[in-house]
Amino acid sequence: MNRSVLTLGALLAVLALVPAKAIGQNVSPPGFGLGLTAGAITLSPEEDQREWGANFAGSARYSWPSGLQLVGGVSYGFLDAKEVAGFTVDGKRNVLGIFLDPRLILNVNARTAAPYIGAHIAFLSHSLNSELAGNDLKLSGTGWDFAGMIGVLLRLSDQLAFDVFGTFGLAPFGEGDLEVGGESFTVDGPTTFSASLAVGLVYSFGS
Repeated sequence: MNRSVLTLGALLAVLALVPAKAIGQNVSPPGFGLGLTAGAITLSPEEDQREWGANFAGSARYSWPSGLQLVGGVSYGFLDAKEVAGFTVDGKRNVLGIFLDPRLILNVNARTAAPYIGAHIAFLSHSLNSELAGNDLKLSGTGWDFAGMIGVLLRLSDQLAFDVFGTFGLAPFGEGDLEVGGESFTVDGPTTFSASLAVGLVYSFGS
């Protein structure tokens, strides 16, 4: 039998034994990685007052050959605040987050793109400094963000990928501390919808 036919047959036999999920792993190699993202977010820390803004995040991640990925990091965002506890204000709400994202990469035998689904869990701390009738207004509080996630990794090189994803979920906010003109109040926080759209880069140390 021709040697080239035997070689081709052996190659096909090896490929047949490779799991389908392993074929697309160039997009997100197993092992540790780092990521940076930026995007738009919307929250409603005030009842019936949806706020829009920008968000930036840095993350570390670990990827398994099965496609499971665990991402954790910190985020910082700022939103345009128009109302606080019934008072009309004009200021920026700062939001600091610590998040954990379990993800599952859905390889479809593609070496250039790997879609994924996941969950986004974040602890949020927000603060706002503004003025009300000539008096200083300060607000601080905490909350959570529980969201679903869908995205795609686009391969740029062996270690570098472009990350695009969106989240949509619920964000329950607890009581906040409000200070106006030296007087302190406690205000309730609502449970509201949250959403985000982000893009970024991921560097993987695996191969």
